[in-house]
Amino acid sequence: MLLALALVVAQASAPTVTVAATAASPTTYRTQVTARFESFGNTGTLKLWFLPDGTVRGTYTSDDGGGGTSSVHGMVDGKKISLDFSAMSRLHIDGTIDHGTIHGYGSKREGSKLWILTAIPEH
Repeated sequence: MLLALALVVAQASAPTVTVAATAASPTTYRTQVTARFESFGNTGTLKLWFLPDGTVRGTYTSDDGGGGTSSVHGMVDGKKISLDFSAMSRLHIDGTIDHGTIHGYGSKREGSKLWILTAIPEH
């Protein structure tokens, strides 16, 4: 009985990333985020957990090291996906998943640039 109570308390106080990790293993992607009409962008690593209810949770780490690791959350419905990045000026992406690769477009909270995301799964 005491062990069961300890498990309930541990589950109730677990952080969001731990809850996300209870889903199947994460999918790791190599990413490129580029502003439209610009030839360079940011590369990084995106790890996503796809939960049975359509929720997506994960982390993003930029290769340049300047932004650290930020949380990512969103939803998936069939081939449609939407992602919100807590860093990168709160980038919001709407896109599709095709053969495992995510292609999307979006905007940041500030500014009017259109951002393009390509995320290719690592094997």
